[in-house]
Amino acid sequence: MRNMQRAPYVVLGLLLTLALPAAAQGAGTQATTAVAADLADARWLPWMGCWQLWEEQVDRAAAEDGAEFPERTTVCITPAENASGARLTARSDSEVLVERTLVADGVRHALAEGDCNGWERRDWSDDGRRLFTRGEVRCGNDEPRRMSGISLLSNRSTWVDIQSVSVGDRGHIEIRRYNPARDAEASDDVRLPATRAAIRDARQSIAGPLDVSSVREAAARADSPVVEALLTETQPRLNLDAATLIDLDDAGVDESVIDVLVALAFQERLGISLKIFDGGARRDNLTFHIAPTTPQEKLGQIVDLLTTFLPVDASGGAIVYCATRRRCEEIAEYLQAKGFSANHF
Repeated sequence: MRNMQRAPYVVLGLLLTLALPAAAQGAGTQATTAVAADLADARWLPWMGCWQLWEEQVDRAAAEDGAEFPERTTVCITPAENASGARLTARSDSEVLVERTLVADGVRHALAEGDCNGWERRDWSDDGRRLFTRGEVRCGNDEPRRMSGISLLSNRSTWVDIQSVSVGDRGHIEIRRYNPARDAEASDDVRLPATRAAIRDARQSIAGPLDVSSVREAAARADSPVVEALLTETQPRLNLDAATLIDLDDAGVDESVIDVLVALAFQERLGISLKIFDGGARRDNLTFHIAPTTPQEKLGQIVDLLTTFLPVDASGGAIVYCATRRRCEEIAEYLQAKGFSANHF
């Protein structure tokens, strides 16, 4: 979305507003770099400094004189004065929009402003590389708004913030990317706890790819649509096999998340691209039909379905799930004999 009134939009993305100013997202790190004494939680070190929306940077670069974008919104994270966490300050040019102290302690903290009340909670991943956020706010007699989010550094210069906000059975996902805004760090009130080189090294140290345990943890701490977005955004190269998929299923990972993992594995192993639809955990993008069959009829029915939904002159693909690897091999060979480009793993 491109919005010329950028400031309120950015604050909504960074902060758990949901109808009132509330908690911002950050992300964590394993502390491998020396940190100044005024930064109590070293996992905040990679996030220290000022950031700007990537889209806003691109828009400004495209403008000839910058007149189309008179305001520039930056978000600066510095050590909290009470050493309990980090301090977030959002500015639109010289105007301070929001100032908040962020604490990632895994504890619910009450929110209250006007007739809006609720709670927020932030906690680090086990390896300190990602920050999980949850919250809920109700204003007056409105339905409560629930939020789930993950923040991480996809590389040392890109902060990715993923949030899901839901009201009743309606939900919305936002993915925002921020890059360093070093010129904003020249302000007198931006106090960094370490040198830029140390912060850059800390960012590099947490920017590694996801592994299976990271996916399992994210699925346990964030809503499924957020985890799906995390996977499609980071495109992890995971070594998946039947045992791993069964383990993820046994761990309670939503089948929609497993579907995305399988789709990504197809892209990597078969060199094809499968379009991932954002239907959310409710699977509104799919319909299910149960048809009676016999072992003798099943293969023919699969071919009929593929022929119906994948005509010869159309692009696209399909996934056929099998109970065993051997059965996958047999069905792939059968489909190849019928003229389909089929493979298995």
